[in-house]
Amino acid sequence: MGGNISRDPPNAHVHQHHQHRHHHRHNSNSSPSSIKARKSKSSTLRNSKSNSVNEEKKVPVKSDKRIIYGRTYHANESSSYMLPKDDKEIDRLHEEHFVTKELLGFNIMIEALKSLDFQNEGLEVLDVCCGPATWLCETSLEYPNCRFTGIDMCSLWPQVIRPVNLTFTEADVLQGIPYPDKTFDFVQMRFVVLAFRTNEWPFIISEIKRVLKEGGCFQCVELDMRIITADPIARTYTEAFESFCASYGLDASAGAKLDLMLTEGGGMKILQSEYREVPLGWGGPIGDAYIQLFQGTLDGLSPWLKQSLGITDHGNYDMLMNRTRQALIQSRSFMGLYAFLLYINGPLRARIHFRVVLHASSHDANVSPPFRLFWFSFPTPILIHSILAMSKRSKRERISYKEADDFGSDFNTGIENEDDHGEYKPRSRPSAKTTKSKKKQPTPITTISTNTDATVHGAWDEQRTKELAKKYPDTYWKFHANVADSHMIKTINSQSPLVSIPCTMTDQGPITSMTLSDDGTLLVTYSNTGAVKIYDVQDDFRLVRKLRDTDEKHIDEFYCGTLTPNGMLAVGGKSKDRYRWSADDADNHILPCDIKIFDVCENKLVARLEGHEEEILTIKKVVFMEQNYLISTSQDGSIRKWHMAADWQTLIASTKMKDDVTCMAFTVSFLPNTGNRYFIAATDEHLRLYDFEQAVLIQTFPSMYSSYCDCAKFIDWLDDDTPSGQSQYAWLISRGAELCDQSEGVSSKPNTCTLHKLIYPTKAQDRFTLEQCKTYQHEE
Repeated sequence: MGGNISRDPPNAHVHQHHQHRHHHRHNSNSSPSSIKARKSKSSTLRNSKSNSVNEEKKVPVKSDKRIIYGRTYHANESSSYMLPKDDKEIDRLHEEHFVTKELLGFNIMIEALKSLDFQNEGLEVLDVCCGPATWLCETSLEYPNCRFTGIDMCSLWPQVIRPVNLTFTEADVLQGIPYPDKTFDFVQMRFVVLAFRTNEWPFIISEIKRVLKEGGCFQCVELDMRIITADPIARTYTEAFESFCASYGLDASAGAKLDLMLTEGGGMKILQSEYREVPLGWGGPIGDAYIQLFQGTLDGLSPWLKQSLGITDHGNYDMLMNRTRQALIQSRSFMGLYAFLLYINGPLRARIHFRVVLHASSHDANVSPPFRLFWFSFPTPILIHSILAMSKRSKRERISYKEADDFGSDFNTGIENEDDHGEYKPRSRPSAKTTKSKKKQPTPITTISTNTDATVHGAWDEQRTKELAKKYPDTYWKFHANVADSHMIKTINSQSPLVSIPCTMTDQGPITSMTLSDDGTLLVTYSNTGAVKIYDVQDDFRLVRKLRDTDEKHIDEFYCGTLTPNGMLAVGGKSKDRYRWSADDADNHILPCDIKIFDVCENKLVARLEGHEEEILTIKKVVFMEQNYLISTSQDGSIRKWHMAADWQTLIASTKMKDDVTCMAFTVSFLPNTGNRYFIAATDEHLRLYDFEQAVLIQTFPSMYSSYCDCAKFIDWLDDDTPSGQSQYAWLISRGAELCDQSEGVSSKPNTCTLHKLIYPTKAQDRFTLEQCKTYQHEE
């Protein structure tokens, strides 16, 4: 499909005229009644509200028009835009505005309204490629103190009656936006995927940056026109449509890449982002309206689509379109709708939507921190949203926290709405009985206890461990905050609290976790929308890459990952069947969950690792005896080690840890000074010790928490006063949740983080001893 297609379709009846003005016409018989009502209300814009006729600015453009198969098209040979400019197309654009507003819930994104004073400041607002100006007519009436301008190469806007604060410019933006630098406070552009070739986007974006004032905002709304469908008939057509777009230099998937395109080269940062799935012909009035809109788009493109598909008979084309339409509806197909709000570098006039938290102070000799956050090895700020805190959750409540990597992902990244995070239900546990409320007793914070109820399945090999530790010394402890010129967080306490910095990192859905590259220069965030974003820590957290499995037909949710030294990124999470529903989970049916390996430089998926049956909660990389491994944990209860080749994408062997008792495995942390032979895992409500080399469970420290223990991490505790000469030991922090035994969401026991001392055995038959030294908790 595709190929080189002439600008004028063959065998088409093409007539050229001088362009005439089109009057606004509001009528659509295809929209749902609720949307019709909105259109009807807005259609009075050209008949009321204002009696003023504004002067219209014109920039010379080629003004011819063409009639093809009875539809009117522009004749600007420099433009790739192939949709008509007649009354039927104006009606379609009106309807597209109202349906999109209904789906998104706004004309102007909420963070723009918070950042800019539309009510009082007299802002200058520009709508690029405004079409019939439906958005402009609505917003200019809503904000009469602002001045609104629309620009388009075709004058489809109201010619006689329009609001007094609304003007228009007829110009081809590919020749430049005809306004001076820093003219506008707010710029909007939307639904231009079919207007700009791939190589034209950078110029358009640069022009928008140029005319925006410092601190101004840019709102961009766009469709990813790659249709997600499981129907083979529909898929054949949608692939042909993508090829058709590519043949003209258009990118049907531009909507999904907007965040990267808009932030590339600096100058603008994302303030807010939104994502919606757009149903095609199903799901109610919005779905019914969007299938009509999409069919209207195809009808407008029909002269060129017929040529691309090799169809000359109109009846055959209509039959194909109807069959494709039915296939899209029956397979519950959809497209993605993206909305981004960016601000131009400069003083922002209100709060930032999502902030990164940081403090990097000098060590205060008079205030000793409880432990050193040695795994934060980044040279500049990084997000730490929650430390030593965990909200109460019942056993059956889902867990929003996912650990990602060796660096700092033990902390919940906690985006604003925790309830939206992916959920996890611990299995094989009885429900708690509700008891009468009683007064909570605070947990002592300095008690010491020894856990002696431990199950031993393997043996400690002291001699082998010493040999490994000597030959392969830990690199795990190489980053320290007290090193001269270190930018790491050194002290966190009441005298040195975490503070916010103006740094924006957003996604279309909840950010489930994050991880850092080994050198601390790249920050990776994971989202339950199946997206991975990579930021340059040293360049003011500039977005440098967005990764997504574009060939995945089901639902991806990413929870964790790890960067390898050669630029691979292993990512894990949940895979859900888009077409099956699970009543037990009240969610889409879960599929086997693969680890996906991306080549970051090439921006593509290069490998899959199959083995986990349910959600993957942790992925870490580890080098053991100079061999590369990944280790992963899962909701299915398994912990797997993956022996990888030197390229970190070729699997040599996969081994499941032998324990046969774990229901859910959360996180892992390797024991210091063991050559990476042993690790602790947070599993169910326990801590479990494993032999990585033999892939076997060594010992269980049971019932650490009454509900679950979801995190364990070895640390370097600064207040260590253990006398020299004692047996080898390591400090460990664990985190867990207590059973909600009083009522839904209410526990008689507060959730805590616990500092443990793990004492190593001295003889082969001895066991590890785990002492509880301190607990850290909130009152609520």
